[in-house]
Amino acid sequence: MDDLREEDIQDEVKTELVKDMLYRPFGVNLTVFFGISAFIYSVHQYLSDNQIVVLSFVALLYFFIRQYVHIIYERTNHDTTTWIIIICFISIIASQIYAVPFHHVAPLMKSTDLFVTICIMLGVITGGIVTNCTIPVVGATFCITLMIPFGISLINLGGSFKSVLAPVTLIFVILVLIAGKRISDNIKKNFILSLKNKKLYENYKRSEQERREFEKKSLDNHRLSSFGKVASSIAQEINNPLAILIGNIDLLQSRGELSDNQKEKCLQRIHSSTYRIKDIVNRMSKLSDTDENFKKKVGDIHLLIDDILSGLDNLLGQHGIELIIDNTLDDKHNVYLGTLYKAIYELMSNAINELRYQDGLRVIKIILTAHKSFLTIEVMDNGKLIPKSISASLFDPFQRDGAPHSNGLGLSLIKVNLEKAGYSISYNVVDEKNSFMIKIPISEQFA
Repeated sequence: MDDLREEDIQDEVKTELVKDMLYRPFGVNLTVFFGISAFIYSVHQYLSDNQIVVLSFVALLYFFIRQYVHIIYERTNHDTTTWIIIICFISIIASQIYAVPFHHVAPLMKSTDLFVTICIMLGVITGGIVTNCTIPVVGATFCITLMIPFGISLINLGGSFKSVLAPVTLIFVILVLIAGKRISDNIKKNFILSLKNKKLYENYKRSEQERREFEKKSLDNHRLSSFGKVASSIAQEINNPLAILIGNIDLLQSRGELSDNQKEKCLQRIHSSTYRIKDIVNRMSKLSDTDENFKKKVGDIHLLIDDILSGLDNLLGQHGIELIIDNTLDDKHNVYLGTLYKAIYELMSNAINELRYQDGLRVIKIILTAHKSFLTIEVMDNGKLIPKSISASLFDPFQRDGAPHSNGLGLSLIKVNLEKAGYSISYNVVDEKNSFMIKIPISEQFA
């Protein structure tokens, strides 16, 4: 990570060291120490000074060892912590109950002792709760504050206890010095790793944004390319009726008196050509995304197929492509016209664009079949088969279909638009022919 500044790492190391490696485990471990200390204090009436010193030393040593283990191995057994606190509480309560009957014989529990015991119990409770909060230093502060009266009282039990503090403190300092480098290395390593992960995530988000922008740009380019191909096809198609229209108008204007029969024929040709041009313009609007009403319009699938084929009839004949229609639909079936029109038109255009460069027989076959709960429209062609290596991801964005003269982007758009309408599309190889099948659920709302 060349772009990580050493100053940033050091600052973060200091922050993490204070927050996660010292405050929180110190509060938890100190809570355990208080529980053990409370137990020692509650039974100190029945112990000698030497026994109290030994138990106190063990309690402090246990606390420091737990702190050291947490620092080095970054883990603390909180289940053990919980059980120790519970056992200590039970011991405190039991010792106090046991001391009451003998209170009139020997004043074992003085008022100061009771106050210190209560402080210890409050310290255990407060430390255990607050240490698990978002501000662990508060828990440690509570524990340290409540430890003051306990420490004073415990030291007053005997001078021998004072000798425990010096060696235990020395041991703690040694442990901290030994663990110091390990602490710094661990935190630095973890922090650098977190920064790397953060940077990787930022790079991922950036690449995702770039991918979406590139995808949008590519799809826009594809739409323009598709529109250009359609416009070129329609320009050729519109040229014939337009030439007839212009020719008959010139005939009426250039010549003198024409017989009524000649005029009638010219007007019929003009009328027929005008409607032909209007039909072509209508088909252009059906292929446009701006015609939202047509996309949502419901109509008979038979009329839709006829309309598409009439629009492609000129291209089919121009490239010598034979069209076979196998329609076994007897009844009227309503579908979303706009969605299917664009999908079938795109599939047919792709097939024509590929077959036009093929030598020999060129065939496109459309099969319409009714099943119990759905219809299928199958568009087949005998062009070059799509390789198996990409057929599984054929409808993914930016996937090409392997055809030399196809841009491949239209298939992902077809799939998206069909799925929005509740339809589906799949690709298979049937009898050594490319087969695109559109599945249309039969909806009662269209019946």
